[in-house]
Amino acid sequence: MDDKEVFLEKVVYKGLFNFNEVYKFCDDYMGEKGYYVIEKSNEQEENKGVIKLKIKRDGFKKATDYYKYDLRLTITGSFKKTYAEKDGKKIIVDDGNVAVKIQGFLIPDYSFANYSGAWSGKIYWRFLRGVYDLFTNRNTRERHENKLAVESEELAKQLKAFFGMSS
Repeated sequence: MDDKEVFLEKVVYKGLFNFNEVYKFCDDYMGEKGYYVIEKSNEQEENKGVIKLKIKRDGFKKATDYYKYDLRLTITGSFKKTYAEKDGKKIIVDDGNVAVKIQGFLIPDYSFANYSGAWSGKIYWRFLRGVYDLFTNRNTRERHENKLAVESEELAKQLKAFFGMSS
């Protein structure tokens, strides 16, 4: 079996926010859950005061010697800098929209010496891996899929709470 997407949700917010706080919130969540995070891409464009951003981040976490969790975030935003009043003080905020796409992937057979998996080489080994995953390893795989789905869903719920949205 190849990488399996076990969770997909997009949280979209329109209004006043602070993009740096959204970014930090996502980064802190993944760090608290034990993910090793890398930034795949960071694209920024500014035109007539409107900032457009697209950031892709991958978080990896070893679950077992056979399974690894991959939590992928794509954060996109289109906004202008503006002023708002908070506690009687003027602060700079972002006015526009932001979307966080959350994808959770379960990656099997990842940790062997050639990084393509011990079972991924010849067709015979791929067949045995398929049989192993389908019959012998089914309960373990389902348990890890559920755990990754719960972690991904928790991030989506916390992001909605961060934006003040209802679940």
